[in-house]
Amino acid sequence: MQSSQSGLKTYRRILSYVKPYWFLMLLALVGNALYSAMDGYVIHLLKPLMDKGFIDKDLAYLETFPLVLIGIFAVRGTANVMATYCFGYVSGYVVSDIRRQLFAKFMRLPASDYDKATSGQMISKLLYNVDQISAAGGASLTTMVREVALIISLLVVMFYTSWRLSLVLLIIIPIIALLISFASKHFRRLSHKQQHAMAEVTHVTEESLKSYREIRIFGGQAYQEQSFNKAIMYALRYNLKFTMISALNSPIVQMVGAVAMSLVIYIAVAKLHVSAGTFVTMITAMVAILKPLRNITGLNAGLQSGVAAAQSVFATVDAEEEKDTGTTVLARTRGHVQFKNVSFSYPGHHKTVLHEINIDVKPGESIALVGRSGSGKSTFVSLLPRFYDATSGDIILDGISTHDITLASLREQIAVVSQHVALFNDTIFHNIAYSMLGEVDEEKVIEAAKMAHAWEFIEKLPNGLYTVTGENGVMLSGGQRQRLAIARALLKKAPILILDEATSALDNESERLIQAAIETIMKQSTTFVIAHRLSTIEHVDRILVMDEGRIIESGSHQELMSAEGAYADLRAFAMDSNH
Repeated sequence: MQSSQSGLKTYRRILSYVKPYWFLMLLALVGNALYSAMDGYVIHLLKPLMDKGFIDKDLAYLETFPLVLIGIFAVRGTANVMATYCFGYVSGYVVSDIRRQLFAKFMRLPASDYDKATSGQMISKLLYNVDQISAAGGASLTTMVREVALIISLLVVMFYTSWRLSLVLLIIIPIIALLISFASKHFRRLSHKQQHAMAEVTHVTEESLKSYREIRIFGGQAYQEQSFNKAIMYALRYNLKFTMISALNSPIVQMVGAVAMSLVIYIAVAKLHVSAGTFVTMITAMVAILKPLRNITGLNAGLQSGVAAAQSVFATVDAEEEKDTGTTVLARTRGHVQFKNVSFSYPGHHKTVLHEINIDVKPGESIALVGRSGSGKSTFVSLLPRFYDATSGDIILDGISTHDITLASLREQIAVVSQHVALFNDTIFHNIAYSMLGEVDEEKVIEAAKMAHAWEFIEKLPNGLYTVTGENGVMLSGGQRQRLAIARALLKKAPILILDEATSALDNESERLIQAAIETIMKQSTTFVIAHRLSTIEHVDRILVMDEGRIIESGSHQELMSAEGAYADLRAFAMDSNH
């Protein structure tokens, strides 16, 4: 009972997306109802056609009947065109509205949600699941109206023709209702399984296509094919179960209808004296009513799939967004950053990643974070733009807690260049100018590109700044992508700069060229640097050595080398690795 109530509530919510287009939807429903009414009216005309036309030889009736028939089919065709177009219009807009709302939610989900769900699952939800919702909210509703209207019109014809014979049909209605209710539960459960399976297929496909170079270099084609086949077979198993229940559902309903029809034929022949016209009309109506009954039971499968898909989509739409409780809007910060007793654990995990971090960074100061992999360096810088919130403690910016600052204005103060460069399938100009998200002079973009030593390769490209980079910059080398990311950060001129392995993809010559540009911008910004090449951070004001989420050493390069502690050990290890 609770499941059916939940399904009804979900369906009502689906219909709320149709509400803005209620007039067109009403036209579609009226068109479908009129279409079905004309079918019923044609069957109604069989009785007078048989009795008056063929038995009584009423020539006047026979002469007017063709004109009536043409009129009926003209109305029927017009109604069908109106219903089909109006439904297509509403369906298209409903799909667009849901996708826009879901995509907007994706843009506002906390980082922890991206950690839990794969991009393939999210894409599948945006495409596959929303299409199923459209089928439930529009196609199912209009088809349901058409078939129900046809059933009603046929029942009216039957009761008008012979109410005694028609009473037999009332026996099958509760039986069919029970069959539909039973099937609904199974359809919805299997639909959830299908959607999960399709999300896995999308994930494996996306992962394999993105990593095609690594797959080939490591000979992983067979392994990826095995993973894909496993995902496909998982999806196929539930598709077949769904198909089996759907296939059984319709013939069982039809069998119930056939038994009722056989009973009517027996009663008409053995017990009642009916005219030829009455008999033909009743039999034709009963045969005709089986099709909409079958369609409604078949429609139930699509309806339950749509409800299951909607429950999945609405769970994301209703998910909690990033907490943006701040009210202070920063114009431009000086870049004074303080961590006060900051500890952090990832949501859903008990392990503490950062332990009571205390640090005071003056405006314009440059800080390097070093340590072995997994020591907490990237997590440290992720707390600054509040991709994650500290479990305890506080982060202060210019004397204001970052919790009291609006997320938008906080992030306006920060530029990030990470080892994972994100480029859009757009021109180089728009990729660099993305940091400003507004009108940007071409001269300023060129200036940033020159500072990042990207102009030297940009001007050699066929279309220069307006060369399309391809998906995630596939047309460029790793070093070129990295230089575009640095140019984007330089253009923003943010008071706080985060360089997370920013020169990791550069060769020694490119790194040498860019280091000068980075040093220039570092003089204008409070800078946090994570670098795997320790030789590149000797010039920073202060180096923090991290281990297992704790700051174990702090000082300049000279001070830490003189101390002969953990930093000196890391330097020695790096020197040995290079020889």
